[in-house]
Amino acid sequence: MVQILTEYKQLTLYNMPLVAPFGFYGQASSAFLLDDYPGAEFAFSTRLLSSTYTGDCMRVRRSSDGNLLDVGFVDGYLDVDAIETFRGASTDVKINEWYDQSGNAMILSNAAQDTMPFIYFGGAYQTSLGKYAAQFHNAAFDKYLTNSNYDPNMLDDSSWFIVNTPQTAPSAQDGCMVQAQEFDAGTGFWRVDAMGFRDGGYFTRLTQDNANNTLNGFDTIQTDGNIISNIIDTSGASNVFKYNNSVKTDANNGRSNTGQGARLTVGRSGNIATGTSAFFSLNEIIYYNSDQTSNESGIVTNINDFYSAF
Repeated sequence: MVQILTEYKQLTLYNMPLVAPFGFYGQASSAFLLDDYPGAEFAFSTRLLSSTYTGDCMRVRRSSDGNLLDVGFVDGYLDVDAIETFRGASTDVKINEWYDQSGNAMILSNAAQDTMPFIYFGGAYQTSLGKYAAQFHNAAFDKYLTNSNYDPNMLDDSSWFIVNTPQTAPSAQDGCMVQAQEFDAGTGFWRVDAMGFRDGGYFTRLTQDNANNTLNGFDTIQTDGNIISNIIDTSGASNVFKYNNSVKTDANNGRSNTGQGARLTVGRSGNIATGTSAFFSLNEIIYYNSDQTSNESGIVTNINDFYSAF
């Protein structure tokens, strides 16, 4: 039995099946993204992004008794064997905290067990593009993670890199994937960068001085896993939105309930009292508080070398 399991694991390294014992999905890329492209404001992923990062990947919670476990990396990838051992007979395992690999010690967290996203749910580990992922539910499930201590400079340009799989057609959803925001005491208004699904597909919204700018997104009903790069020119109120390295120019209306909440929210808009969640699985999200146009091709290539989205 041990020999069979070992051979099966060896085969999965190359074939990468959707379901494998102990969650083995192969090793991460040998090219550490943050080594080659440093300066990220925050970076969350189920793969190891930096050769100098020595922390864990995430903290998980099992439903059977509420116990918590910090889970690290093995061969540069989420240690799902550790989660499997920890899970036992638990019906699901949720993400209590997701650790930042940028070096800025950001943490996405959720203290409310009913609204944590899943890593194991419905008898299976959650996946996107054949790799493990956090699954954020919408509607009654309403899963999200936040960081209230983040202090962004929303006057600067921004660059987002996101690997995800929509769980229902983006065109039929009405929810926020990620939002960063700050309050400007001088004007009394919120400044917001937000992305999600609405009115045909992916949207980008930029809010400045109470003016809501609808920027480029992508009209789609596709539920395939994909890589998004979104570089926002804040002063010009414009952006370059790419879906699997292809420029998209569909301007979709963004969520309206975005202000007065956590500074950073993943899985819904910042106003947790009224915001709506998106329904998607997230592999990684990397954010630069700067224009990364000159590095965009290299960053996307690094990501795609691991996920093979296109």
